[in-house]
Amino acid sequence: MTREELIAKSNLERQGYKVLTSGWPDLLAIKTDPDGSIHTVAWEIKSAQDPVRPHQKEMHDALRDAGLTVSVLRLGPGKKLKPKSEGVY
Repeated sequence: MTREELIAKSNLERQGYKVLTSGWPDLLAIKTDPDGSIHTVAWEIKSAQDPVRPHQKEMHDALRDAGLTVSVLRLGPGKKLKPKSEGVY
């Protein structure tokens, strides 16, 4: 983190915020439908054996609490993406 980021983080923490700096999902997908509605989904991409780590789960939960859809995609046999249900690790 830069000096400025550390100062901002420290100030936010003094105000009672919990500041997360790691664990962000790999992709943020945004789609606008013809009617103008917008859908936003954050995707964590994992191999079949790669676990979601605690700091990633913490970030995913915080993003969900803020109203964002967060899903985990597991790369299955033949490199096909297999979505897992929200919040299932």
